[in-house]
Amino acid sequence: MLTHTPALNNVPIHRLPPEVTLEIFKAHHLFVLAWGRAALPMLRVAHVCRFWRHIIHQYRPFWSTISLNLDLCHRLKLDQQAAFWLARAGNELLDITITASYITEFELRKDQPVHEYIVPLARVLCESIGHWRSLDIYGSPAEIYPFFANCVA
Repeated sequence: MLTHTPALNNVPIHRLPPEVTLEIFKAHHLFVLAWGRAALPMLRVAHVCRFWRHIIHQYRPFWSTISLNLDLCHRLKLDQQAAFWLARAGNELLDITITASYITEFELRKDQPVHEYIVPLARVLCESIGHWRSLDIYGSPAEIYPFFANCVA
């Protein structure tokens, strides 16, 4: 159970009980998912203040939708991002989406070979394979094959 500090009570939104604030966040989360958006907005809401961050980090279902875009993320930290979300999701069933632009093996960036970011990501995500409800991967065979090769290994 969360409690407010006296300083927080001066802010009108913080006068709401934590349980009510959580219900507002749940409604926001469902709205975002209904529009087909990634769960990233909850991460943004968590950056508003320490109190909101605590509420959001404690509610595991917020973290059960993992959406990683290989083109928008710093590829070499994808495994760390996935581990962060998995830790917060706990034993929730997971919906995982990995998106990459469709490129051929010849177009892959030489400065970031596929195995340097896909293999660590696969290792982290495959540890939770028993909790996967869904897995959607969009990308080139050059990116998808190493992922599954490391999940099976």
